Amino acid sequence: MTTNDPPPNPSEPQRPEQPQGPPQQPTSSGLPSYGSVQPPPSDANGPGGYPPPPGANGPGYPPPPQGPGGGGGYGGYGAPGGYGPQPPQQNQKALISMILGIVSIVLTLCCPPIGIVGGGAGVALGIIGRKEISASNGTQKGEGMGLAGIITGAIGIVLCIAWILWALISGGLSYSFNSDF
Repeated sequence: MTTNDPPPNPSEPQRPEQPQGPPQQPTSSGLPSYGSVQPPPSDANGPGGYPPPPGANGPGYPPPPQGPGGGGGYGGYGAPGGYGPQPPQQNQKALISMILGIVSIVLTLCCPPIGIVGGGAGVALGIIGRKEISASNGTQKGEGMGLAGIITGAIGIVLCIAWILWALISGGLSYSFNSDF
């Protein structure tokens, strides 16, 4: 710091003083002296001595394909020459049918009258979903889930009916109205 410089501000970071004047020459051992600034090496490869990336006017990867109309790039979503046909979408009715069929079996074990509703809905949605999948010409999938919904929904319905019949036969649902209190 010279006598003409203002006092340092404590809020500003301190910078090391840069050496003034030309860089020092290497010593007799051929190595630069400590603290000397060396110029960057000049190399035909480019900045930092690294070769240019592949495809930059040299050997390497081929240029990207040309889009429609001569423009570069790979095309946008749904553009001609894009990524091909879309994969089939899952039919939601078939999925819900399978879920309702499984839930109807579980509900039959704890509260049978409610299980019959889930089983009926599972069977109905399974039939509708499979018809939609057949009519979609391969744009929808989930035929197996629709079939699973029909089967599990039917099992839920049969279990509910069997439980209700068992309860009626064994007298589990009978109520006695005794007038003797």
